[in-house]
Amino acid sequence: MIKPISLYSSEIWGTFNPKSSKFRNDIVLDKIYSDLEPDKLHMKITKFVLGVNRKSSNFAVLSELGRFPIYITIVKNLLNYYFRIENMPEDSLLYKALQTSKDLDDKNHNSWYSSVRHLCKIIDLPSNFINFSKYKFRKCLLNCLKVSYVKSWENAYSQNSQGKLRTYCQFKTSFCKENYLNILKNFDLRKAITKFRISSHRLKIETGRYSKLEVHQRICDKCDLNKVEDELHFLIECPVYSKDRDMLFDLIFKECKNFYSLNMVNKFIWLLNCESINILKQLGYFLSKHLP
Repeated sequence: MIKPISLYSSEIWGTFNPKSSKFRNDIVLDKIYSDLEPDKLHMKITKFVLGVNRKSSNFAVLSELGRFPIYITIVKNLLNYYFRIENMPEDSLLYKALQTSKDLDDKNHNSWYSSVRHLCKIIDLPSNFINFSKYKFRKCLLNCLKVSYVKSWENAYSQNSQGKLRTYCQFKTSFCKENYLNILKNFDLRKAITKFRISSHRLKIETGRYSKLEVHQRICDKCDLNKVEDELHFLIECPVYSKDRDMLFDLIFKECKNFYSLNMVNKFIWLLNCESINILKQLGYFLSKHLP
């Protein structure tokens, strides 16, 4: 209901100036459309649905839900409109307007067609797409947009794997909706798991950033192990939570007999990728009770 209203006429206003100095060195969809109000609204809604803080990572939130940014639809609308005009009769007003827009672009003036031409290049649309059938074009366009976004997601993934989401990138390896969101019906338990997964919490690994502490200085103050209080330490190692953790691990052992033989990292990854409803519920209870 909201999306068609927020994107009304986006095939017209969803253009940009490719000759602007803003895009001189690097024209990518994220950079072009990241500040649009529909995408900001979309992010607010997704964070509300997940129950996470508004300052949570946009990258992680979209990755958990497997949702494409709204600007993907804007680009789709714009290029569908262009395809429609190209296939209109040559004496139609819209077709003539398109030719005028092309002439302006040829003379190095920014026009509506300038955006179309650059968007086709960015998403690698085949050069002969104008000759496609309507159905074939729309299928090709959707595929190109998805491939283009997944490539940009993989680039962002590489960057985030060295920063705030270094733990997240240990167990999140592909762009898709996580199944636990469908499996767990209890909102509070689901929210606790999501917050833990995307580092929307107050463990020292996160709060230490606010006081500009180096990663190795963000030591857990709840135990004497002198270890960094990151997600792995909290969930797998910290002795303060051993009683409830043992209950969780015993439940896991019933479904995975070699669980105790795994090292800490593999236990952590296994648990965060688990799709057993009973284990997910117990994990949700554990996190709801202890996660700051």
